[in-house]
Amino acid sequence: MTDICPYTGLPDTIFTDEHIFPHALGGGLAYSIRVSKKVNNELGSSLDAALANSSTIQMLRLQHGIRSRSGEPEWGMRATLMPRNVEAEIVFRSGGYLEQRILKPVESYDEKGGALILGPDQVDQFLEKFIDGQQKKGREIIIGDRNPESGSYYRIDITIDTQMLKRAMSKIAFGALYEYLGDKFLNTGSVWM
Repeated sequence: MTDICPYTGLPDTIFTDEHIFPHALGGGLAYSIRVSKKVNNELGSSLDAALANSSTIQMLRLQHGIRSRSGEPEWGMRATLMPRNVEAEIVFRSGGYLEQRILKPVESYDEKGGALILGPDQVDQFLEKFIDGQQKKGREIIIGDRNPESGSYYRIDITIDTQMLKRAMSKIAFGALYEYLGDKFLNTGSVWM
């Protein structure tokens, strides 16, 4: 049996249920339409994934506790640890937990030297190994500032891809109208793609 995909207006033989509101945003099959499996996969991996991974949606999911297939909601952002200009990631998790991660913990400036940049959870372990190694060589080690991040702060630049948000909202609106009006909606001669 060949049906028409509402997204393309073309016939297809392999169909699947499309969540009108993406599963990553808390949507379920209660509101779904039958669409071409190929088109659903393409839109899911491009548009739905981009929407679910946008900073705005991640923040709203965390605020309202909306789970997805991958589990508890979280809000992840890229940041720059200033004043050293080091790339980092900050992740807010449900329950008020915060995780900070230095993305490039080791930076080498040239063949003769470089800088080792450690996250807060790595400092004590690194210092213990370093001190132990130096003491085995008969050297005395005095540690001054044990917090290499003192005086540092995060700079976070949040950008919103308005084109992607418009396309995603159009897709949701199209799916909702098709769910409500059915094929009458398609008979107007408009298709989404």
